[in-house]
Amino acid sequence: MEIGIKHTGFTKATIAKNRLAIVTCCVDDWGGSEDLWWNAAMHLRDRQFEIMVMKLKINRYHPKFIALSEKGIVLKELDCQSKSHPEKLFSKAWKKIRRIDRNQQELNLRKYLTTFTPDHVLIAQGINFDGLSYARLCI
Repeated sequence: MEIGIKHTGFTKATIAKNRLAIVTCCVDDWGGSEDLWWNAAMHLRDRQFEIMVMKLKINRYHPKFIALSEKGIVLKELDCQSKSHPEKLFSKAWKKIRRIDRNQQELNLRKYLTTFTPDHVLIAQGINFDGLSYARLCI
């Protein structure tokens, strides 16, 4: 499969880096959109792209994440809070913590994007609005 760079008028000389950042909003270990970006990431990595995947929590024992890591794809977690707290007992406090934590996740994303300086950012969202705050950081 050929990458569409030739068809867009760009040449290899005009492409400075070939870096792709993937941000997934999936709260589960793996979902349908993960299969789509995983295939793209593996394909582009074979073509010398530098790729960073960012997710709230990464199950480093999941076979797909192991394959990404073995391929040289950088994996970064955006979530800085443990989810082992009993949410039902402290639901109001937990919601406040999670709201603060969402701000921290956005700060982490900004830090990773600033450091990695990707040419493109792919945001995989499960519903229509869960990636909007991340997309806003890319503008």
